[in-house]
Amino acid sequence: MRRRRDGDALADPERRKRRSVLWFALMLVWMAVIFCFSAQPGDESSVSSNWLADRLVGMLGFWYDGLPGAERQLWYARFTLLIRKTAHMCEYAVLAIPAFWWLRDRFSLSERNTALLAFLLCGVYAASDEFHQTFVPGRSGKPLDVLIDALGAALAILPLCFCMQKKRRRTALYAKTHNEERDL
Repeated sequence: MRRRRDGDALADPERRKRRSVLWFALMLVWMAVIFCFSAQPGDESSVSSNWLADRLVGMLGFWYDGLPGAERQLWYARFTLLIRKTAHMCEYAVLAIPAFWWLRDRFSLSERNTALLAFLLCGVYAASDEFHQTFVPGRSGKPLDVLIDALGAALAILPLCFCMQKKRRRTALYAKTHNEERDL
């Protein structure tokens, strides 16, 4: 039995179920990746951030090399902070995508409810991840990081909603023009 949902093409429920399982598996794998990054002790985590900061400084060498010593350290710390916070956002932007599609396929929710629940799921996981970091040597859980993670999730979810809305409008316009041509 086929049915129509939210302007999508007709979808086979069995196919939707298989897709749901795939999105759920991808979401769990990415959650495990985030957990593994968070389980790294502070010094190991810093090595990754510092490696990337060194590359960034290398690209900006013409500007960076001319700075006085104290200002150099300040800019290096800023680059490292930017890299770490961007990594937080990217981790949760990636998590939000399979979370969104899993919720949509599994529970047949409206676009708005899917977006809200995906955002909430990512936010709750971010909070639990920050709590987890309080038990890792050299790491700490920060409420600001939860907000940054949630921002990353929102930055992934909003374009998904925009594209779905655009697709729905295009499908409705096609159906309207197709019906008008048929009536002639």
